[in-house]
Amino acid sequence: MQTNYQDCRAFVRKYEGGFSNIRSDPGNWTGGKVGSGQLKGTKYGIAANSHPNLDIANLTMEQADAIFKKEYWDTIGGDAMPMGIDLVSFDVSVNSGPGKARQWYVDARAASQQPLNQIRTICTRRLSFMHGLRAWSQFGKGWAARVSACEAKAIVMASKALSLHPNTTIQTLGVEAGASKTKATKAAKVAVVSGGGGAVTTADAATAGHTGKVIAFIMIAALVGMCVVLVIKAMQHQQRAEAMDTEAKGVV
Repeated sequence: MQTNYQDCRAFVRKYEGGFSNIRSDPGNWTGGKVGSGQLKGTKYGIAANSHPNLDIANLTMEQADAIFKKEYWDTIGGDAMPMGIDLVSFDVSVNSGPGKARQWYVDARAASQQPLNQIRTICTRRLSFMHGLRAWSQFGKGWAARVSACEAKAIVMASKALSLHPNTTIQTLGVEAGASKTKATKAAKVAVVSGGGGAVTTADAATAGHTGKVIAFIMIAALVGMCVVLVIKAMQHQQRAEAMDTEAKGVV
């Protein structure tokens, strides 16, 4: 049986910092919602919402490691998972709970038996889930960057487990990066076009009657919303491309 926990834990540690008790983060509250229960915060990735009885502020790294191993790795059967898939599943377990990690892994296996496809499927679903969270507007950029880095690292791990030649791994990462760069460019271009359409609609509203102005401003709001979504998508695709490029440089 493989023992890949330490490598996966090392990745998670990079993204789980020291003590934080930001009031707007629901994970910092023992009740799991802003203003619900006590504001105990998060430390080393151990949050008050999932561990309401812990003294979060005084938690040690050793205590945090023991919790991660028992509650987030062993619970999802990390040692039995293929390399790479164990990383993305573990990171999901830490961020969103073991239940989602197990279910998304099962669903990914049902969709494909190819490890790299399973990794992509889990990361795509994870990002989609994060989009629906209220805290996305505040923490979304950092979350998306983490998911991209996790996916890139997982691809390298899975490639090694499959005994793929390093050049093949680099090529795989390059293909993924290229596809994301293309999507980022396309989203950015459409956002610019949408913004231009908003300007035209604004001009129309200035000369329209009352009903026409109402319709025009509704259209403006829709175009602005579309533009914002496209800009965010462009940013995420660019983050993913950069993560793939960065990981490719470290392949030996």
